[in-house]
Amino acid sequence: MPLIRAASRAETSDDAPSALTAVREAARAGDAPKLAEILAGGHGLAREAALTSLARLGGEASIAALIEFIGAEDVSLRNAVIETLSSLGAPAIAFIEPVLSDADPNLRIYALGVLENIDDPRAAALALRVALGDPHVNVCAAAADVLARRGTLEMTAALQTVPPRFPGHPFIRFAVRAALQKMGQAADGALG
Repeated sequence: MPLIRAASRAETSDDAPSALTAVREAARAGDAPKLAEILAGGHGLAREAALTSLARLGGEASIAALIEFIGAEDVSLRNAVIETLSSLGAPAIAFIEPVLSDADPNLRIYALGVLENIDDPRAAALALRVALGDPHVNVCAAAADVLARRGTLEMTAALQTVPPRFPGHPFIRFAVRAALQKMGQAADGALG
């Protein structure tokens, strides 16, 4: 769940208590869409309270509400959403999977960021699928990062096929080698 930080002066204005009241009421009612509305327009404590409430509610409605913010331009919001989705675990995978096919490579990378912290074999399987088929080298590198944490020895041979697809990008060799080492296979010599 997102970390709660001290309120700034702007967050302690006269509007803050009413925004927090709205969050409490929406949370009590289990109203994920209302919490998402507050998240979209909120700042500071109200935003953090909405994120925490969505995480506590859990379930498909909360995940669906959070997915809408995975590409937020506000970096702190986007990172908090990725963290919150990860905290919701395996149920988030079904909602993340379509994002892995989005035309925007950044959204695909953010979706992989969610999978990286979900301890479920499907997270690793999706990351491997992305690594093997995505046309964008940075997305494949992000998939290798997921596999470094979640991959299995059975996935190593397939992962070794990724760097040759990107001969002009030596960093993908490094990312895959690091993933292979963390997956338990000595990568020395495996990639030349």
